[in-house]
Amino acid sequence: MRSEIQTELAAAMSDDLADAAKPFTCVRETYELNKITGKQTLKERLEYSGRAVYPLGYKRDEAEMLKIQATDAKAIILQNECSAIPAVDDELVFGTQKMKVINVRQDPVAATWSLQLRKV
Repeated sequence: MRSEIQTELAAAMSDDLADAAKPFTCVRETYELNKITGKQTLKERLEYSGRAVYPLGYKRDEAEMLKIQATDAKAIILQNECSAIPAVDDELVFGTQKMKVINVRQDPVAATWSLQLRKV
């Protein structure tokens, strides 16, 4: 089922949803505090990319449940087109626009991620 959903969504993102499907990139850096010097050093750097149907809006009940701000947007990402798992606080770059990941949810068949994004 997951494979079928991903295939159909990928085709739609290339055809019917092409105007809404946007490529994105992300660089996630994790730092470690040196307790002796008090300085932070880079522990890990992860770069990933993919395509997202972005921007999408929220339903009223969903907005209340997730505490959505008026400027927040939603993005749907196919898991098989993204080279890493998005995480809270990641900054996704769509062209010249940076958006911070506030919330990440996975659909029941593990085909897509739904991201709550906020302008940086």
